[in-house]
Amino acid sequence: MADSRRGGFCGSCFSLISFAISITLSYWLFKTPTKPSCSIQAFYVPVLNHATNSATATNTTIYFDLKLENRNQLKSVYYDPITLTIYYVPNVTSVPIGSYTVPEFYQGRRKTTHRRELVDTRGADFRPVSNGSVVAFRIDLATKVRFKTWWWKTGRKNLAVRALVEVNDRGEKADEKGIKLKSGAPELERHHLRVELLVAFGVFFFVFI
Repeated sequence: MADSRRGGFCGSCFSLISFAISITLSYWLFKTPTKPSCSIQAFYVPVLNHATNSATATNTTIYFDLKLENRNQLKSVYYDPITLTIYYVPNVTSVPIGSYTVPEFYQGRRKTTHRRELVDTRGADFRPVSNGSVVAFRIDLATKVRFKTWWWKTGRKNLAVRALVEVNDRGEKADEKGIKLKSGAPELERHHLRVELLVAFGVFFFVFI
């Protein structure tokens, strides 16, 4: 009789432990991944630098340092080609002055990647920046990403973010800190659906297994 009770108690403990493990694994596998964090760490426009010499006074290229950070602990990221589009705000036009494409690449868990590149601009009527004032550039980033957890890989998810970068009279990014590119789109409802499915799975396992 005692052995039977001990066997039943051990069986209950095993079921409870199995339930906890399955819930933990399901949570990490099916939780909505955190999208990569994108920020502009450096931005330099030589033609807007008052201290520039005559050799670079007509240099309308733009240098940027794009930081891409995967903040997921258990999910790596596959990036499709990343398109960066640059607009010069004082022109008050929807026509971009330059663009750059970052080739597709893989990023491991909790990893950070920098892309430091030069962009040739076109059609920009750069206005002189008076001492102490700033002008602004709009940076649009668009790509698709896939997330991988162990052997499981998600479908492609859109990543579209943007930011305004202010440039001072030295042609440099006015803000010393990195400028995060953000999206105004609301979060998808998919996360709530996955949580509900996870709870339903847990209840089923606890009651019937």
